[in-house]
Amino acid sequence: MLCLSLVLFGCGTTNQIASVNVTSEPSEANIDVNGVYRGKTPLTLQIPLVRSWIGLANSADGYGYINQDYQFTAYPPQGVQGGFQKKLLAAKDMAQGAAVHFQFGVVTNQPIIEQRIELDRRPRNQ
Repeated sequence: MLCLSLVLFGCGTTNQIASVNVTSEPSEANIDVNGVYRGKTPLTLQIPLVRSWIGLANSADGYGYINQDYQFTAYPPQGVQGGFQKKLLAAKDMAQGAAVHFQFGVVTNQPIIEQRIELDRRPRNQ
């Protein structure tokens, strides 16, 4: 009976490892994944993914990723201006491998356009 139920209903979860390449320009950015420090760029991270049974009606093999997101946060290398950057990846998008790139210190040569804004401070009733 146990074997029949496993065939009909499947197992609860399966595990998988996703390889994620993390780079930055310039390199040496500190990287956190879900708030945990993982190293400096460039680096390749092995991220564990868990697939849960969701049923054959929802997936060809009956398994899927349920609300599994990973937040990658990069902090600029020392001496580079700018704040931290975040990127969110879903487990289903990382299953076949993924790459995340952060760009710091981008300087554009576009002129700053000056704008003049006038405000009317009179009450609306007048």
